[in-house]
Amino acid sequence: MKLLGLKKLDLSCKQITETGAKYLSSMKGLTTLNLYGNQIGNKGALKIFKMKQMSTLNLNNNGIRNLDLSSMQITSHQLIHVSQIQGIVNLNLSSSRIGDDEVVCIAQMQGIKNLNLRSNQIGNTGISSIAQMQEIRKLNLSYNHIGDEGAEQISEMMGLGKLDLSSNRIGDPGARHIFRMQGLRSLNLRNNQITGIQAHHIFKMKKIGSLNLNDNGIRNLDLGGKQITDAEAARIAHMQGVENLDLSYNQIGEAGATCISQMKGVENLNLTFNEIGESGAVYIFQMRKIINLNINYNVIVALYLINQQIGDDEVYHISKIQGITDLRLTSNKIWNDGAHHLSNMQGITILFLNFNLIGDSGAESISKMQEITELNLSNNRIRNDGAACIFQMK
Repeated sequence: MKLLGLKKLDLSCKQITETGAKYLSSMKGLTTLNLYGNQIGNKGALKIFKMKQMSTLNLNNNGIRNLDLSSMQITSHQLIHVSQIQGIVNLNLSSSRIGDDEVVCIAQMQGIKNLNLRSNQIGNTGISSIAQMQEIRKLNLSYNHIGDEGAEQISEMMGLGKLDLSSNRIGDPGARHIFRMQGLRSLNLRNNQITGIQAHHIFKMKKIGSLNLNDNGIRNLDLGGKQITDAEAARIAHMQGVENLDLSYNQIGEAGATCISQMKGVENLNLTFNEIGESGAVYIFQMRKIINLNINYNVIVALYLINQQIGDDEVYHISKIQGITDLRLTSNKIWNDGAHHLSNMQGITILFLNFNLIGDSGAESISKMQEITELNLSNNRIRNDGAACIFQMK
C-alpha cells in the first residue's frame, strides 16, 4: 500500500533496514520522518538523504558511522539533519556547494574523526568554525578558498594527522603556520602560492611521511645546514619544478643521493659536506640537466662511472671533486675537452679512459697528470702525436 499523501511518518524502533529505507525514499510527499532506533546503516541513510523535501528528520541510533553525501548538493535543511545524527565518525560532504554559513552546522557535530569538504566554497570565515572541531584527525579542505588567514586557523588543530589543503590560494604567510603543526604525518599543499623561502620549514616536521608541495612555483630551494637526512631527501625528491637546490652541510648519504638523482629538472645542485660517498656520486651523475654541481667533501676517493654516457660536461663536474685518487670512466663519450678538464685534477693515481673519443690533443692534456701510476687509454682516437706525449710521462 502506498500512502501518496502522507506527510508525517514515525517508524521509530521498528527494525527497519537499508531495504526499508529504499522504499521510504520513494515517498516524495513526506516532510517529517522519524526513523530513530532502527538499522538502516550508512547505505540506508544515503537513500533517505535523497529526499530533499524533508523538513524534519531523525536518524539517530541507526548505526550510522560513515556517511558519504558527496556530490549530492545537499540543502541547508539537510545539513541540519546531518548535524543532528550522533555517532558519525567519517563524514564526506565533498562537492556539495557548502559555504561559510553552512559550515556552522557541521562544526556542531561531536565525534567526527575524518571530515572531507573537498571542492566546496569555504573561506576563512567558515574555517573559524571548522577549527573548533578538535577531535578531527583527517581533514580534506582541498579546492576551497581558505587563503592565509584560514591556514592560520587550521594550524590550531593540533590533533590533525592528515591534512589536504591543495588548491586554496595559500601563500608563504599561511604556509608558515601550517609548517608548525608537528603532529602531521601527511600534508598536501599542492597548487598553492608557496615559495622556496618558506618551503624549507617543512623539514622541521619530523613526523611527516607523505608530502606534496608540487605546482607551487618552487624553483629555488635552499636547505643548506638544515640537518637534512636521507628521509627528508626522499621527500624533497618528490618536489617537482625545483631547478636550484642547495643541500650542503647536511647528513645525506647514498640513499638520499639516490632519491635526489630522480629530480630530473635540477640544474644547479650543491651537495658539499654530506656523506653520499662513491655510490651516491654515481647516482648524482645520472642527472643529465645539471649545469653546476658541487659534491666536494663527501668522502669520494674512488669513482667508477663505467658506461654511464658521461660526456665532457659531466667530466667538468667530476674534475671539481677533490680527493679522488682512483677514477674509471671506461666506455663513455669523452672527447678532448673532457680530457683537458681531467688534467686539472690533482691526486689521481689510477685513471681509466679506455673506449672513449679522445684524440691527440686530449692525450697531450692527460700527459700532464704526473701523479698517475696506472693509465688506460686504449680504444680511443689517439695517433702518433698523442702517443708520443703519453710515452713522455714519468
